[in-house]
Amino acid sequence: LVTLLAYHVAAGSFDMKQYQVEKSLNMVRGGELLVSSDSGNTRVNDAVIIEGDIRCSDGIIHAIDAVLIPESIQYSLMVMAGINIYLRDENF
Repeated sequence: LVTLLAYHVAAGSFDMKQYQVEKSLNMVRGGELLVSSDSGNTRVNDAVIIEGDIRCSDGIIHAIDAVLIPESIQYSLMVMAGINIYLRDENF
């Protein structure tokens, strides 16, 4: 869970104007996210920023419409999901 949550924290503080310049963000626990814009939306990987520039005492929050999952744990999550599906399947 720590790895998943830390993947949502960028190293540094970026407002929406800086996202127009930055094309990638380094995350505090490793990994890199790609920033892009299309049809008036700013995206971080495949997630759309739905509300940006929420100022806090220790940084800036940008609310997104998806959970960002680092590649390092994607397989583990798929395995766990498969186990849960298997245990719930009444046909077995």
